[in-house]
Amino acid sequence: MKFLVKTNQYSKTMQYMEAPNEWWDNILTNPPVIADKDKCPLAIFGTPVSNPEHDMETGKMRCIGANVESLFALALDYDNGITIEQFRDEYADRRYSLYTSYSYKVKPGDRFRVIVPLASPLPCELLTCKRVKQNLLFQWHGVDECCFDRGHWQILPARNPAGEYRFYKNKGDLWAADVETYRQWKVQEDAEREQRMREIAAHRDDKTQERIKNWLVTQLAELECGAGTRYARVKSLLAWAMSNGLGDAVLSIPCPWEDAKWEKRWPNLIEWALTLG
Repeated sequence: MKFLVKTNQYSKTMQYMEAPNEWWDNILTNPPVIADKDKCPLAIFGTPVSNPEHDMETGKMRCIGANVESLFALALDYDNGITIEQFRDEYADRRYSLYTSYSYKVKPGDRFRVIVPLASPLPCELLTCKRVKQNLLFQWHGVDECCFDRGHWQILPARNPAGEYRFYKNKGDLWAADVETYRQWKVQEDAEREQRMREIAAHRDDKTQERIKNWLVTQLAELECGAGTRYARVKSLLAWAMSNGLGDAVLSIPCPWEDAKWEKRWPNLIEWALTLG
């Protein structure tokens, strides 16, 4: 089993691990008892990119979606969508591990988690395609759509002292995502997005484009650091620019900050912006 793990809900760094199937069987059948949900370890069942971004202070990999290369298993969240019994009946022919969530029998409804090993890795870059996400939602009925966001973390099996715990392991066939079709959809969607942005930009003359670009550069350069505020504001500004057909302007903006942390983060933000439009 290949996975990325962070020690608790608020950890800003993660580490890559490989564990034998026996390790997973043990934690699935005998989960640790943890009194505080925030202290439960979380995982992404995938591998890191070849050159991940590291935390400047600790040197460890940062907990960001851009650091995740491919998924080797899907981590599915079910919160009142369907019941455990309905899931077992519908997916009786597929291989998976199912366990109840930390809130099972504490909050109303059937809250459970499902880990679905894949026949072949699913590149995370494909999850930026809306049609790919729609297909995954069609394949797995009733699942929380946030499960298919790049960088979706899943709490590992843990027993809540105030609740109950159930698990089930199904020995069906490995599910295979149609990666080649997904790639074609992404290429098509990217082309359509680029065309839309060109059509919007065509209604603006060069002077207007340059004026907006200069305004954007000024706004970015003047942002202050602190508690993720700058990161959120940058994404807001880039999203606004892309939705207004300013893709060329965004691409031509050099990193507006001199500190090493943000110089390294900037390419990932540009890549994220290109998924918008």
